[in-house]
Parts: sequence; structure tokens; C-alpha cells
Amino acid sequence: MRNLQDQILTDEEVKRICESRKPDGWLGKNFHGENSIESAIRWLSEKGVNNQHPVIRDALIALEHHPERLSPCIGKVGSILDQLQMGGSLMIQ
Repeated sequence: MRNLQDQILTDEEVKRICESRKPDGWLGKNFHGENSIESAIRWLSEKGVNNQHPVIRDALIALEHHPERLSPCIGKVGSILDQLQMGGSLMIQ
């Protein structure tokens, strides 16, 4: 299994995402969208990177510790969906 994980970690896109990690663990520029922590975690997970890998672990910690980064990316609709209890910013947090 270790050999497979090593092979996955040599994938060019996996390396690009891992190298995009900010000092606080955040991946990409935004929460949602193409260059985002959301898509990076999803992509790494679907590719088969171990969910205990430091890049995924630190990204999840960054999401937990920086909820203020969610609102600018979700915009006004996030608070509206929260009021309607339909999965807005607060539910994501």
C-alpha cells in the first residue's frame, strides 16, 4: 500500500496542489471554485491521497480555524440560505 501512496504523491497535479499549501494549511485562493480549498481536498481525496496526509489534515484544520474565509466566497446567498436553514455558510462551518 505504501508503494501505491508513493506513486499517487508523484502525480503532477497532486504535487501542484501540495505545493500550493499556505503556511496555515489553506489550499488555493478561495473556499469554493476552481482554485479553492474545497476542490483541492476533493481532488486529492478522489485521487487516493491518504486522508491522514499532512496536506489534507492541515487543510481541514485551516477550514475549522478560519470560518471567516467562507463568507466572501459564498457571498450573500450563504446568509440567506442560513436563514432558510438550507445549507448556508454556518452549516458548512
